[in-house]
Amino acid sequence: MIENDDRVWGNTQRISSWNLDPSVGALNDGQWLVLNSSGNLVVSAGTEAKQYMTISSRRQGSTGLPNNMGAPIQAQPARDTVSVSGKAIVLIGAFKLATDMYDTSQNYTMNQALVVGSGTCMVNGVPTAYAGILVPQGASTQPVVAHVYKVPTSTADTIGIVHE
Repeated sequence: MIENDDRVWGNTQRISSWNLDPSVGALNDGQWLVLNSSGNLVVSAGTEAKQYMTISSRRQGSTGLPNNMGAPIQAQPARDTVSVSGKAIVLIGAFKLATDMYDTSQNYTMNQALVVGSGTCMVNGVPTAYAGILVPQGASTQPVVAHVYKVPTSTADTIGIVHE
């Protein structure tokens, strides 16, 4: 999920003119997407030259019930902003925000370069494998998509990023 930062909306365009490919199942805001050869958005493998962070979601929620009924207020809610239109909203341009869609098994430092890859995120307190999330650049030659401005202090914390 993405923590709101007023500056994200002032500096960025939100584009929703691309369809989400039918092959994409669950989707969380904060994952990174790319255009496939059909012109549809799919989850990024991290090797593509141009990648877009989505603010759309299609997730069941921790209880599996509509609007996550019966779940603690802190639990990740059920949310589907994709199925009606078939389109996902992505961010274009520079932005600054905090997200939980990063590999929590890695260590992070201030101003560290981040790329898109696969790893483990904490979802409702449970380590969950995801693709299309932020990971440290390390020795990777993949395109850098963001830099750290807020270092997470625990696996339950968000990471603050700047995308330029």
